[in-house]
Amino acid sequence: MPRIESAEVTGDGINDIMLMATNSVDGTQSIRIISFTNGEFKEILKEKDNKGVVFAGEFLDGFKAYLKCSKYNKEVNLDLSDRKENYITKGFFDESGRLLKQNTKIATSNFYTVEFVQLDGYLGIQTIQRIVGFDEEDFLDEIIAIWKYENGKWVLKEAKGNSVGNLLY
Repeated sequence: MPRIESAEVTGDGINDIMLMATNSVDGTQSIRIISFTNGEFKEILKEKDNKGVVFAGEFLDGFKAYLKCSKYNKEVNLDLSDRKENYITKGFFDESGRLLKQNTKIATSNFYTVEFVQLDGYLGIQTIQRIVGFDEEDFLDEIIAIWKYENGKWVLKEAKGNSVGNLLY
């Protein structure tokens, strides 16, 4: 169900409008934020900005996964042996840990949730994204990020995941 909220995120003292619609098959939300400045409406968070923090990667032999986020210079190797029975049952790996599937790409979802959060004097947004593997059920990690609108663009202030750890130091 679409949702509309308003809050001050640009620092100009005027509430901005956040439009949210859950319209994708995977349950992610399409978010847009519109600001009213100098008598004009301006879209400050566009459809293309819904990508957030992007990790890409692939599965490797030995019940392993390699993840990389180029924008924030973060690389992570994950040990997936704790779920090896599930991977064997689904035919992704054999019992020795040899990768059986050709499509071994790992993807990051768009935003699952977006909420306003209190920052220094005004609001930012908190987003949650998922890193998934072979299918939407192969959940590898969740990224919780805080964004602040500064100098005309969205800046990542903090981001972390259970497996990928902190992205900013």
